[in-house]
Amino acid sequence: VFYGRKGCNRDKMLSLYYSGRIYFNRQEYAKAILQYTNARQYAENDNYYLGLIYGAIGDCYNASYNSGEEVANMKKSLDSFMLYGAPDHIELAKFKLAQAYDNNGDKDIADSLYRSLFCENDTTFIAVHAMSALVESDLKSDAPDCQEDLELLESLHKCRGFLFPDEWYEYAYLKYLTSDQAEAESIVQELEKEYGPDKSFTFWRYKVCLSQNRNSEALLLLQDMLTEQNRIVKDQLAQSVFKAQSSEYRLALELKEKQSTVMRQFFI
Repeated sequence: VFYGRKGCNRDKMLSLYYSGRIYFNRQEYAKAILQYTNARQYAENDNYYLGLIYGAIGDCYNASYNSGEEVANMKKSLDSFMLYGAPDHIELAKFKLAQAYDNNGDKDIADSLYRSLFCENDTTFIAVHAMSALVESDLKSDAPDCQEDLELLESLHKCRGFLFPDEWYEYAYLKYLTSDQAEAESIVQELEKEYGPDKSFTFWRYKVCLSQNRNSEALLLLQDMLTEQNRIVKDQLAQSVFKAQSSEYRLALELKEKQSTVMRQFFI
């Protein structure tokens, strides 16, 4: 409240930005977006903070399954960081834009961005995440490149020294697709013994069960996924209400600014 009344523009911007972070951490995404939108007014031409703010807005839309707005804001975040000239932030913004395109169903653009973020024997943080994301994206396509995906996962294992459980499920699924049944079943047995019915791996467990003709288990997993999908659809439908509220809010801000301009002219 103090910075909203007394602070300079930078203080107001940071106060609103961190307020948005608090709302985001509480999973109150609509309130977070409004705080970030307010913060953007005070960022002026500071491309570093504009990059942070647009990226934060994009994160909110990612968390609330609005991939169209996620793409739009991640683009602005990347553009801002490129203007500022911050290599590390540019790489991260490019990765998040690739994820946004992936979420929006633009696989070719997403894959191109992912590939631009790594090279052979690249062990940087963004590179290994881009490799993993590329494999996941490809495996969800109609015609995955199984050999390349296996090579990428093996490169990941070499770079990091380990694979995460979901990556092991992907690896096992690829082994099923390439007819290496024995190794695939060995990996799945170890995963199920270690993690049991962990819902974060439901999709890959479902794909593996289908490959093994474990149809009754696959059906149960499919029902779990449909329940989750229904929840996501409800969240997406709520977005239309929020977008209307957001548009009304932006219009109110514009009217307020115009009124302020008129009053300044009057008093001059």
